Amino acid sequence: MTLDEYMEWRGITDATAAAALGCARPHLTNIRNGVRSPSIDLAARIRDWSGGCVTLDSFAPPPRVPSVAEPPFHLPAEDPE
Repeated sequence: MTLDEYMEWRGITDATAAAALGCARPHLTNIRNGVRSPSIDLAARIRDWSGGCVTLDSFAPPPRVPSVAEPPFHLPAEDPE
């Protein structure tokens, strides 16, 4: 579950969560909206504060998808001996 989903589910405001987590409300809002990533320390505090509902994995960036313009990756051909 993401931080945004958890806060919506519990009806928690940014100001209330920021006060409980010991961070500035604008910083928490940016984390909630995906504009910023939390430090490892803050991510762990969010996990603990949410009772484990918000996992550390929820803050990981999405996997990178290659663009259409990028050629596919190929292993070099082996040299015949």
